[in-house]
Amino acid sequence: MDIIIHCGLNKTGTSSLQHFLASNDKILRDHGVLYPNSGREAECHHGWSLSNIHHDHDQFNRLADGMFCERADEQRVVLSSEAFQDAGRIDLIRDAFRGARVSAVFYLRNYVEYFTSWWGEDVQSGTICEHATNFALMKQRFLFPILNRWHDALGRGNIMVLPYQHEVMIGGDVRCDFMKRVLDIDIASGEGWSITQEIHNPSISGNLLFLKRMINLFIQPDDLPALRDEFEILAQLKDSFLGLCHIEDKDIADIKALYEADRDSIAQEFGVIVPIAAATRRANRSPDLATLAEDLALIDGYARAHGFVLCRYLDTLTHLVPAKAPRR
Repeated sequence: MDIIIHCGLNKTGTSSLQHFLASNDKILRDHGVLYPNSGREAECHHGWSLSNIHHDHDQFNRLADGMFCERADEQRVVLSSEAFQDAGRIDLIRDAFRGARVSAVFYLRNYVEYFTSWWGEDVQSGTICEHATNFALMKQRFLFPILNRWHDALGRGNIMVLPYQHEVMIGGDVRCDFMKRVLDIDIASGEGWSITQEIHNPSISGNLLFLKRMINLFIQPDDLPALRDEFEILAQLKDSFLGLCHIEDKDIADIKALYEADRDSIAQEFGVIVPIAAATRRANRSPDLATLAEDLALIDGYARAHGFVLCRYLDTLTHLVPAKAPRR
């Protein structure tokens, strides 16, 4: 039996892939693949990864027992949680599966998009206000040590490192790519696979993201869940409210200087070249001063028409920033 652990990384289409696997768990079983309910929180297996991170190895073993009870004659089991990238005792993960072959799958995204997308999510969901480049430099999230920990526990032959680049992924999509490269199943053939075009965990951008950074300066933690939902809705109002944020060449150079050795180590050990930045990159300025007033008016009108919690924060900003500077 094969246990395939999809470890992310985060910001590489994990939510989309997990939604696909959970929505197609029955047809997966027809192909001999179990996407277990055991340890599954909604669509992903955070129950497994967090029990390892929190050193609750008894709970991890109970989840493994539950998975074995679910299993009929499936020869492959897929677990998916981006939190697995922070796993500690990977040897205990390996040993919990009673001699089954355990392998790990990682998708890696170019460094600039990885960190700016992660930064955007933390701005959107939390209270950070800092600039994207400061986030990337302060985070110091080196990828090679993550891969190497799994390499040491499972062996080189049991680590699959794949590029998260739409131009090289099969079908230009992580779902098609994972299913074909990892499971050797072609979902383009039909067979009743459920593939939605809905964006899962969308990344806000442009002036909408800039607004969230501003209100993060005085946000109330109890309002965070409602505001996250509201900003996801507002992101549909304009194309520039979704997607990547523009990063200046100087900032890209700073990120390159910090992570170039990490990239080189991955290339040497795992044979995958992770770009520092994409060759071409369509991105939105945040803020975009040329459209800032227009965009804030659009957001304000929609928020007030729908009674959003955001209105309280817009009122506060109106009082903090006068419409005209006083004459001297």
